[in-house]
Amino acid sequence: MFWKTDFISEDLALWVFDNYTWAIDHYGPAFWRTPASLVRPTKDYFTAKGGGDHASALGVFNDVKQLLHLTHLKIKLEQSLNLLPSIALSMVKPV
Repeated sequence: MFWKTDFISEDLALWVFDNYTWAIDHYGPAFWRTPASLVRPTKDYFTAKGGGDHASALGVFNDVKQLLHLTHLKIKLEQSLNLLPSIALSMVKPV
C-alpha cells in the first residue's frame, strides 16, 4: 500500500513457499505450531566463536540445530574443498 516495490523478488517468495511446503511435508504441520521465541545474534543464543573458517561455521550450524530442536537430524556440515579458500563455503549434507 505504501511501497512502490516488492520487498522480495517473486523468485525468492516462491523459494520460501517451496521450502515451507517441504518442511510441512517432512515434519508435519504440528511442528510449525509449537511456541517460538525470537532468536537474536547474541551470546545468549550462540556459543560459536567468531570467525570466517569452517570451524566457526560448524559452531553456528550446531547452535542453529540446537535452537530449532533438530539435533536428532543426521546431517553434517561439510566444507567445500573445490573453491578458493577466500570464497570457500560450507554445505549441509545428509549423513
